[in-house]
Amino acid sequence: MSYNGVNYNQGEPIAITSGNFTASYLGSTSSLHNIAFTVTNANAIPISHSDDVNITFNNVDFNLATAGDSSLYVGNSDDFNIYLSQLQNDASTLYTATYNIASGSVGAGNITTRASAPITLGQSYSIILGTTSMNFTATKVGLVLIDVTVTDSNNQSHTSQVTFNVENIDFTFSGAPQQNTIEVRETTSLNFNITEPVTSGAVYQMKYEVVSGNGNVIDGNSTQLVNTYYNVNTGAYSWEFEAINNGNVELLFTTRNMTTNVEYTQMVNITVNEPPVNDFSFTAIGSANSTTVEQSVPVNFNITETVGNSTYSMVFSSTSTGTFTYNGVDYLQGQPISVSPGNFTGAYKSSTVDTHNITFTVTNANTIPVSHNSGFSITYNLLDFTFSGAAQQNTIETGGESTFLNFNISEIFVSGNDYEMKYEVINGSGNVKDGGLVKSVNTFFNVNTGSYSWEFESTNSGNIELLFTVRNITTRVTHTQTINVTVTDPPASDFSFTAIGSTNSETVGQAVLVNLNITETIGNSAYSMVFTSSGTGSLEYNGSTYVQGQPIAVTAGNFTGIYNSTTANVHDIIFTVTNDNTTPISRSDTISISFNSIDFTLSTVGDGSLFKNSEKDFYTIISQENNDNTITYKIRFSIIGGSTGNGQIYTDVNSLIPLGSYHNGFLDVGSSSFRFQGLSNGGDVELLVEVMDSNGIIKSSSLYFVVEDVPYVFDAAAQDGSTELGNSTDIFFNVTEAAVSFTNYEIKYQITSAQTAQISNDGTVVNPNTYIPIDTGSTSWTFTGTEVGDISILFTIRNTNTLSLKAKTININVTKIPSDFTFTAISSVNNAIVNTCPNINFNLTETTGNSTYSMVFTTSSSGTFTYNGTIYNQGQPITVVPGNFIGCYTGTTAGLDHDVEFIVRNSEDLSKDAEERIFIESEKNFEVSGAVNSATVIINDNVGGVNFNLHETVGNSSYSAVFKTTGGAGTLEYDGNIYTNGQTIPTFLINSSSGGTYYPTSEGNHLISFTVSNSEVPIKSKTFQTFLNVTQSMMDINFSRLSYYQSDQGLLSFDVEQAGLYTINISPQTTENGYFCNPSAIFCVPGFGAYELSTDITLSLNSGVNTINFTTNKSYDVTYDISISDGVNTVSKSFEIVVDPLITSGMGYTRYESSNGVLTSCITSSGVYLGAITSYSTKVRAYMNTTAFLASGGLILIHMI
Repeated sequence: MSYNGVNYNQGEPIAITSGNFTASYLGSTSSLHNIAFTVTNANAIPISHSDDVNITFNNVDFNLATAGDSSLYVGNSDDFNIYLSQLQNDASTLYTATYNIASGSVGAGNITTRASAPITLGQSYSIILGTTSMNFTATKVGLVLIDVTVTDSNNQSHTSQVTFNVENIDFTFSGAPQQNTIEVRETTSLNFNITEPVTSGAVYQMKYEVVSGNGNVIDGNSTQLVNTYYNVNTGAYSWEFEAINNGNVELLFTTRNMTTNVEYTQMVNITVNEPPVNDFSFTAIGSANSTTVEQSVPVNFNITETVGNSTYSMVFSSTSTGTFTYNGVDYLQGQPISVSPGNFTGAYKSSTVDTHNITFTVTNANTIPVSHNSGFSITYNLLDFTFSGAAQQNTIETGGESTFLNFNISEIFVSGNDYEMKYEVINGSGNVKDGGLVKSVNTFFNVNTGSYSWEFESTNSGNIELLFTVRNITTRVTHTQTINVTVTDPPASDFSFTAIGSTNSETVGQAVLVNLNITETIGNSAYSMVFTSSGTGSLEYNGSTYVQGQPIAVTAGNFTGIYNSTTANVHDIIFTVTNDNTTPISRSDTISISFNSIDFTLSTVGDGSLFKNSEKDFYTIISQENNDNTITYKIRFSIIGGSTGNGQIYTDVNSLIPLGSYHNGFLDVGSSSFRFQGLSNGGDVELLVEVMDSNGIIKSSSLYFVVEDVPYVFDAAAQDGSTELGNSTDIFFNVTEAAVSFTNYEIKYQITSAQTAQISNDGTVVNPNTYIPIDTGSTSWTFTGTEVGDISILFTIRNTNTLSLKAKTININVTKIPSDFTFTAISSVNNAIVNTCPNINFNLTETTGNSTYSMVFTTSSSGTFTYNGTIYNQGQPITVVPGNFIGCYTGTTAGLDHDVEFIVRNSEDLSKDAEERIFIESEKNFEVSGAVNSATVIINDNVGGVNFNLHETVGNSSYSAVFKTTGGAGTLEYDGNIYTNGQTIPTFLINSSSGGTYYPTSEGNHLISFTVSNSEVPIKSKTFQTFLNVTQSMMDINFSRLSYYQSDQGLLSFDVEQAGLYTINISPQTTENGYFCNPSAIFCVPGFGAYELSTDITLSLNSGVNTINFTTNKSYDVTYDISISDGVNTVSKSFEIVVDPLITSGMGYTRYESSNGVLTSCITSSGVYLGAITSYSTKVRAYMNTTAFLASGGLILIHMI
């Protein structure tokens, strides 16, 4: 706490004065602080008062946000950002971030920093305030949810999630020949198309296989190799097939995406024929492409023989239903029609409404027939028409006023059919006339197609509704039209009205004067005017401003208004004046005024030359006639037709702007910068820049760019055309430009031979198919032979700006160095037991060359050889490698020397051998047996006579044994030593009987086992075991009597079934009374022959009853807790001993009931003396100790003392 500039800790006194004062409390932990204040005055007897406040202190929190959710293709990367800010400034707080793929994710990917450092999921990384940019690389398709968790040094954390939708780079692949049938030595284009739903930028390759037949596949001037991938473009592209032999050719094309390795295949079939004996051309041309059903369409044919002559047969097919007529005969689809060379005609007819795609196929009579087809389309329609009608005037007056009724009949095509029309009066009355003649109701009259008119004459006022029906006399199809005419009585007042604008063009914001006139033709009236406009504007009249639809009171005569516009477009302004007749009359007039926006000018700068794939800045400059910040602009870029080059446009923040469409947000008034990137190998580009403002005004300007390629020459050559395996030679490169371009180059290599090699640059191994920078001029790399053979290396260089490629293949022949080696074999032993496998140590050192090796062995006797876990017989080859290695030899015949020879041979047929002699001995063996004297014993009884017999049958070995007991606990005494369960007896005697003593310490069925092992290799072990039933010993405790006089004696007895060592304990519950002594003790007082109480005492007891002397020494009762244990089981009993005082003569007293105290008494003639009872209350009973009273303690008198 701080008060008056001084800081105080808890409990420190702070001098204050009465009144209001303030102090500040600084919390150092994030929690609820209960702060208690106690104020004490300075009275002689101080008075204190307390109060407390609760304040919750929180650590400075922070905000966490992420951005960058996106969709991307597998294998691609995208950035995302982390935004970290504090709610309050606190420089002492530190932050860490962890990144995890959240639950619900299906896809997967890797996270790196912008510096490409990998991020381990779940691991904490330091992060600073502000923006941190990270990168996500997609590795698996599906939704990926990334949890970004930031934790501060106060252990507060927040999590934000970034979502990436990882998509496969999907594509479709199709291919087909331009012609399905060609002749030998002819070619046809093979047309392919790779289509991506969304452009991915991935690289594609294609290869082909010849499934059947033969021929050449060509791209440009290059014949493509079978089963070799070549780069191809997305979209449409073509290769070419050249026929060599006749027959059916099947080509299987495979396209793969180099990012995802997804492949699609397309089978292309081509029929190759020998050049025909006869060939011809054939055409079929329909005379119409549309008609009505049941109409015949003539078809004109031509067969022109180009080689030889023949007879011909024709068939037709159609996508719909129809017939073909030739020479008066009707044919169905597929029926053969005999035709002759030259021109001839037929007719196609159908009754089906449809588009008929009709194909005619003519086949000659060659041994291998030649067919040609030709076709066209005819659309068959139903004969239908449209019918419309309307009154010339919707409103007329009574008194014989009339209006024209205008009609139109339109056919989809001219049919030549006749039409007729009738009418009905649905409501009202009047006359319908044609040429002054009244037409009868519900009577059809002939009418023409196209436009025509009848007339309606009013008779009575009201709403007239007329229904007109037209029908096609041929098809009987009808259509109807309703016409409504309003007939009114002549008005009491009428007028004419005109509106004339002072101009028909003006700038937005400028007022336009409108001259208005009302001329009364009948009577007079009051008038109201409203206006509407197709634009946005207002009308000023007599000092007031009116909006569209607002009524304006006007008078007959000339008057003016002022129209003001706020939008740039053509304003069609309709003024409508209405009088105050009972049936009001309205008259309208329209004026049109074009309001124009503030104009602007557009200019561009930045034309020039650039290299392919490089960029050049250019600028657009917009100037307004007058400043207007409300006007916005959008831009469109197009490459003008006739440009020989190509390119694309970027903003100054590297955003690609698609060509051909308008884009907002890229420019404003003044100068705006863009970048042009040249894409073609070279050529001129005329870039059209079009700018449209928000008022629809468009201005354009052009820029001219020259995209240039960088011409260069690339060469590669090996210093030596051959080298030995493991040796190196230089490869020299030379990159020469015609003129210095200041562009960069990079190079990669691919080993195209079956054998491979190592390529390095300045000691660093260069990975194949990986571009690395290379300088212009001369440079060199190093070739090291790693496999024998003719190594073919394809080097490819490209200009990083123009991406122009050049390639050079070099060949280096790698030969093998003749090899030599040394070989040794050394056995680890000279003698071995039969069927054991002693190790043999080998060394194979290759001194020159590089070979593979195999080994075989032979033996003078019988045996096997084991290497790397595999057992080999004599003569079986064993693959080995140079260096040290170990195997083992197993002799299967004992008592002989085994001469074992090992022979190693390399892949160049060079061999070396080594020989070892091993004497194979017979296997050591022995027998073990044993017995126990008794199968049943008592706990703690020793089993003397656990006898063993170890007999060695073969060999001369030393022996050990492992002692174990299960089913019960016990120890073994053998050769003077005590062994517990699981311990090893290091020396076990042989060829003589020996014994031990087993001491069971628990009851149960004990399984005693001895596992005896010899000292040979391998060790041989045998086990002897026996069962021993161990039962619990019987124990009991008793006193000879429980009632005593002071200084009286008795016996404490322990009855045991089994002689042995036992533990006893004698503990008084109260103050002790008496001594327990061995019967043979000379003295029996504490320290001189008496057993110590409340202590475990070990005694050797005989089987049966064993006694201990007990002597009382005080005249009060005592209870003893006595126990005996054989080490496994314990028997406990409690005994209450009653001790009465002893009076040698006269009358005495004895205690009765429950009382304590040491009673010393004597009786005289004058009374009873009781001594030493000052602190006790004792009930006594008088008795006479004489022969007259045999019953000790006979009741005479009771005194309560």
